[in-house]
Amino acid sequence: MSSGFGALLVQLRQGRKVSQRVLAARAEVSVKHVSSLERGEALPTREMTLVLANALELSIQMRNAMLHAAGFHGAYVTRDLPAVELDRLRKDVERMVSRMSPIPVIAIDSAWNILAINDAALTLVNAVFGLVAPAALLSGRQDALRATLMGNYVDDIIVNIDQLRRAVVARLRRDAAIEGPASDPAIALAELRTMFADLGESTDEELLAMVEVHLRDGSAVRKLLLVLWTIGNHHDTTYEGVRMHSFLPADDETGTWMRAKL
Repeated sequence: MSSGFGALLVQLRQGRKVSQRVLAARAEVSVKHVSSLERGEALPTREMTLVLANALELSIQMRNAMLHAAGFHGAYVTRDLPAVELDRLRKDVERMVSRMSPIPVIAIDSAWNILAINDAALTLVNAVFGLVAPAALLSGRQDALRATLMGNYVDDIIVNIDQLRRAVVARLRRDAAIEGPASDPAIALAELRTMFADLGESTDEELLAMVEVHLRDGSAVRKLLLVLWTIGNHHDTTYEGVRMHSFLPADDETGTWMRAKL
């Protein structure tokens, strides 16, 4: 039991690129204690397991995995939903996204497939990309990552595309460290790094919940804030894989333009 927990702790800590010293500081314990836990020489309490999971900013599923590895019951509800229930949840997401107009909102899943996109977001896409991107974005569960970051048209439209790609790389690297090398985030990360080798290594500072996106619109540049947020109960994993992306004006000029367009 203890060795299983220690091995998992090492894997998650190294995946996060966090040293024992940094983890110890975040958890307010000694480096010696972290080292003892990783070597299986000490047994973590339930409280300490959750403290370490919080310090590593783990997903609900991985917090449960740490608790199980330490010999405790999971603290969070996980459910294998039947198809009819999944369909209902998808419709709930679609309704929520739709009701957020005139704020442009797109919902994607953990594999970066589009789950829902509201009319305001479609109008924004059409206003900026014209006839180039909408077909890609609207084709069912189109891979949003490829449609927005890997298309051959985006370099001409997204002015700060490299900054946006680095932010996505940081997010994918974090998710891949949690979900493993065969996960959707790991596969997408490898593809993105292959296609854009000159991006360099992302940093934790680029793992932001909000990033500016600068869009070229003729001779003007529209500056938007892309805000990432999640929905659901803190103790239930049902909606954890749903990532909501809202687009807000980053300056007054863009705000005026968005109100006129949307």
